[in-house]
Amino acid sequence: MKVGIITSWGTRCGLAEYSKDFLEAVKGKADPYIIPIDVALDFPRFKFIVKEFSNPDALIFMFEHGLIGFEPFKNWVLKFHSLTQHPKLFVLAHQVLEGDDWKSLVSPPDIKVDGVIVHSKHMLNWAYIIPHPCKVYPEIKKDEARSKLELEEYNPIIFTFGFPFPHKRFDIIIEAFRKVQAKYPNALLIMLCSRWRDESATAMEEARLKKLASNLNILYINDKYEVDEFMPYIFASDIYVTSQEEKDRKIISGSALIGVTARRPIITNTSTIYKQIHPYALIVPKGNPEILAKRIINLVENPELYDYYARLSREAYEKFNWNVQINSFLKIFYEHYWKYFKLRNTPPPSYYLHEQPMVADWQYKTASQQARIKWIQSNVPKGFLDVGCSTGHILKTCSGKCGVDISRRRLSFAKKLNVALASATHLPFPDKSFPAVLLPEILEHFEPFEAVKVIKEALRVGKEVYFTVPNMEAVNRYKGDPDVDYFLACPEHLWFVSEQSLNELFRMAECKIQYRKVHAFFCGKALSSIQQKQQQKDG
Repeated sequence: MKVGIITSWGTRCGLAEYSKDFLEAVKGKADPYIIPIDVALDFPRFKFIVKEFSNPDALIFMFEHGLIGFEPFKNWVLKFHSLTQHPKLFVLAHQVLEGDDWKSLVSPPDIKVDGVIVHSKHMLNWAYIIPHPCKVYPEIKKDEARSKLELEEYNPIIFTFGFPFPHKRFDIIIEAFRKVQAKYPNALLIMLCSRWRDESATAMEEARLKKLASNLNILYINDKYEVDEFMPYIFASDIYVTSQEEKDRKIISGSALIGVTARRPIITNTSTIYKQIHPYALIVPKGNPEILAKRIINLVENPELYDYYARLSREAYEKFNWNVQINSFLKIFYEHYWKYFKLRNTPPPSYYLHEQPMVADWQYKTASQQARIKWIQSNVPKGFLDVGCSTGHILKTCSGKCGVDISRRRLSFAKKLNVALASATHLPFPDKSFPAVLLPEILEHFEPFEAVKVIKEALRVGKEVYFTVPNMEAVNRYKGDPDVDYFLACPEHLWFVSEQSLNELFRMAECKIQYRKVHAFFCGKALSSIQQKQQQKDG
């Protein structure tokens, strides 16, 4: 799957960092590529930008909420969509205002759109939802972080983050900290300030805040640092306090999730901006430094309360981190993707008891089957596990060691062979217990998400994994061959196997494949990420 990302930020802040996180998390699961643009400047250049994308499978727009209702922007998106002839349009919005007219943007009468991904819960009736993710970052022990940064003398340490704009009300946090420091003279407030494109604006507000915070233990840093440089400051802290937003803007903000990344107790206010994390945070009324200070002191003085909110933050991390959300994104995408390859639904359970056709030995004498058998004999190591062995013909003619199938009826014909009744998704064998596992025409018998489980289970049990699947694109070329005529008619074949769908299936299983067309079949070998690295190392 090729994922094209257009973001309105070319600088290192906000959406650019967000896009970078997306790219990192989706790596190995898709082919992402990104074009940072300035929408205001690049409207006239959209034809050029379209060429850069080469028709991605999924298209993602990451823009600040203010641009969503911008009419030229809407037109730009629609033109982009029509020029790429894009079959699926997914919009992943960084922030979504309740009042923005998304329906007019993504569902015009002349463009068919399969799905839209947004963050806002207000779009629940017609859009797919991915919550705002938090950064995936290995946890650093608090003492280790403080030692590295030479902050051992401070306790407690409070952390906050965001653009230093007046409406963010960092002055409330500073006033609350003044009361905390009065009780704990060695307390420290770390303020990580994001940089706006107009740096003079943020510099002026920073200067105002520094004047307000004179004589207080406050450490200012900005996110021009690389991530690895400023993350230790977050892990050195005891408590994370979100900016005390004063506007009920009905949006979801990423800065709230910094505390989740650190797995530290979070204090936020009643503004709906942080509603996503409200179940995992300590809530205070907005605009009240006295209560904010009390809540900070309560957490410091009550270890059980502190541990409770730290545990909630950790739960939020497990739910909202990028890896989880990327998997959610891919699941939503593939639910649409596989519609294009679907042939039919899974047959009812009764079919597998009585109605399924039998494959007799003589049926393996067709030209297509003979070519497939010859490939297996030449390429698959002896002593392999045959998954979906049916009556056992491949097992006995290609030197297999053991076979499994889910059909008792078919196994009853595999006389004097080492076979077992088992599901391909739950093989009853230890890890790496076979030199190879063969998946002979079974992947198309599973729904794609189940087929991925089959591939992963085969990778667990076998040192190598081989597969054969019907090349349904060869139907016209080999018309009249009884095997090929049966490919599309077989009630057990659930999806259309093409080179595109085959490669995408193994990508979903985080594999690459080496294969060739053998008569009317794709025959090949799956390579796990570890095997790919070893292959590169071996040259």
